Parts: sequence; C-alpha cells; structure tokens
Amino acid sequence: MTPETAVKLEAAKAHAAELRLLTDRLNAMLVEAEQALIAINLGVPGWVALELNISLRFMKGGGSWGLYVLSEGHSREQLTPILKASRRLRSASASALGSLLDDLISRTCLEKEEVQRGIRDADQFLDRIRPDGANQ
Repeated sequence: MTPETAVKLEAAKAHAAELRLLTDRLNAMLVEAEQALIAINLGVPGWVALELNISLRFMKGGGSWGLYVLSEGHSREQLTPILKASRRLRSASASALGSLLDDLISRTCLEKEEVQRGIRDADQFLDRIRPDGANQ
C-alpha cells in the first residue's frame, strides 16, 4: 500500500466513523418526529413527494401509525418503515417533515369538512324518513 493510499484510507475511516454517529443522530430524530406526529393524534394520513415515484408517508401501516417511505414501481409498491429506508431517503425525509406536517393539517381540515357534509346529508335524509315527532 502506498503512503498516499494509507492516508486516504485513514481519512475515509474517520469519515465513516463520523457518518455512523450522524446517522444514529438522524435516526433518533426521525423516531422523535414519528412519535410527535403520533402524539398529535390527527387521525389522517398524509404524504409528500421525495422524488419521482417515492414519497414520505405518515399513515397507518400494520395496525399502527408511523412514518413510511413508499416507492412505486412499474407493477408494485413497496412500503418501508422510515428507519428501514436507505440513508439517502431518511435524510430526504427529514428535510420533508415540515411539508408533511402542512399536508397533514390540510388533510385534517378537509376530512373534517367531508364528515360535516356527511352528517348534514344523513340528517336531511333521516328528517325525510323519520316518523313525525321523532326528529333528534
């Protein structure tokens, strides 16, 4: 091994050690973000695009709410829990969390309006078919 290669390898090892520490920090922050979104308890899914055919999702998967990366291919979709996604996609996801929160807030308002509309329509229907005096 040449001295120049040895120096480059030592530098790369130092960078790799720092990369592992930074990745651990990123992962911890993503877990904290996921737990915070769950605690907000909005009850609606949301998503933002990370890149073509790849999105960051906050949704119910496997019975519990969480952050996921959805990759859409030619014939199939792959849903990956955030901490199982590639480091590149985890980093992109961290950058998209603010936009995801905005999407969740917007979707919560839209879904509330849809439910209110459904209640109004059901109430009008029930008013038509209830016997006199049975209006709630």
